[in-house]
Amino acid sequence: MGRGLWIMAKRLLFLDFLRGIAMMILIIVHVLVHGVWFYPEIALALVPGWVLIVLGPLVIFATWAGIFAIVSGLASVYNLHDQVIIRGKPFWQAAKVRLFNSSMVLVGHLIYVTLTAHRRNIPYPGVIDQEEIHTIITGSAENLTFYWPPDWMFFFFADAIGMIAMSGFISVFVIWIAWKINGKDNHNRNYKMILAVSLVWLAVSIPVWNWGYLIIIDLLKNGSFGALVLAKLMSFFFGAFQPMFPLAGFTMMGVVVGLLLAENFRSLQDPEYTTEVPDVRQFIKRWAGIFFLLFIFFLVIDLTVNGKAPLEIFEYKVIPYTLFTFNMSMMLLSILALLNWFEYKSYDQRVAIAKRTVFVRRFGLVSLTIYLTESVVNGFFSSVFHLIFDDPSTPDFQELMLNGFGITLYVIVVFGLWLVFLSLWEQSGFKYGAEYWIVRIGNSFRESKSIRLDLATVLHNPIPEREKEWDLAHAD
Repeated sequence: MGRGLWIMAKRLLFLDFLRGIAMMILIIVHVLVHGVWFYPEIALALVPGWVLIVLGPLVIFATWAGIFAIVSGLASVYNLHDQVIIRGKPFWQAAKVRLFNSSMVLVGHLIYVTLTAHRRNIPYPGVIDQEEIHTIITGSAENLTFYWPPDWMFFFFADAIGMIAMSGFISVFVIWIAWKINGKDNHNRNYKMILAVSLVWLAVSIPVWNWGYLIIIDLLKNGSFGALVLAKLMSFFFGAFQPMFPLAGFTMMGVVVGLLLAENFRSLQDPEYTTEVPDVRQFIKRWAGIFFLLFIFFLVIDLTVNGKAPLEIFEYKVIPYTLFTFNMSMMLLSILALLNWFEYKSYDQRVAIAKRTVFVRRFGLVSLTIYLTESVVNGFFSSVFHLIFDDPSTPDFQELMLNGFGITLYVIVVFGLWLVFLSLWEQSGFKYGAEYWIVRIGNSFRESKSIRLDLATVLHNPIPEREKEWDLAHAD
């Protein structure tokens, strides 16, 4: 097999960077949306148009939960390709680590919707008569009092953590099906099959979601134990905010990109191997362009036929065609830019980039812990800043919502706190965070111990010495 028998797949540096950037933006977006304005609807109604234009990138990024679905699919298939195709492990032996990680993230989802989710308004009309709902810990921070019991409606949201867990399961399932039908070495047919399923899934997602969403409402109104269990299971696919319709389509697009990337690197690093799949960067350019054209089409339909105002596009219970086609286009282009910056470089260039991006990748390494806890920090500072800046004589209006100085100070305080905290926490190896327990429990059934929290390697020296001989001949 020549050099095709790799010791280990080329390490993807850009994934931790992408997760890190996403978490940094998420903290700022949540400070603004949930801390300052409480709900997106209030922000869109209250904030002057010119401010929304200035904050335009953050408004868009607030709808980018799908990037975690893409990353989940990409990382899953890239690692499975290495374990199964290159090293010859049985599929389920290789997949069990991915399935375990997704199961732990699913546990994180249950913790989140019980203890630490942000305040929300009610996305299921007619079920309960309540303006806003809270979880135990974050609700206590948001109200500066002990909040009990948690509002049960949170259990039926399709939140981002549940979406990430489901994306992990789905990515393993779709690559297993493709390899079962076509054979694991027929990469050209496999990527086309998964791409086709992804496109069909995205195309039918909104009418299918509407059908399932109405059933969930009926089940919640029924209120029996069996109805609530079924509503919970259905919520992962048809619930409000981040359901698998359409986000499983993003996961499968990530699977396609991951498979092409693994095959491209295999072909580049082994002169004796030729792959039939297309160049991953050309594939991304082509499909980013197609999705952007679809975005233009749906935007015109929304603004003319449907008569929507531009800002109404951002008011949704599930991300609509107009937004998710635009987001898919921009996400693919972002992945392309990061691939060119991080991966298609020489060994020395990658080492230098790794050193410059430590503070960003730090956020990526503990992204689950941040997601589970940032709402508590944000909820507390939201209460404090509203107490400081709001006028108690006008309880129906929160002055902080339009106070530029207060908002800026709020963002600096919360984001600065996270920067300092993560830098200090790193010194203990990120001990006792969600990732720590996932690694510790997962190591009990791994053949080789995970190095995910070996910070000397993963964070500070992530490019292994062996990659010197793998330098790409056409590195930029």
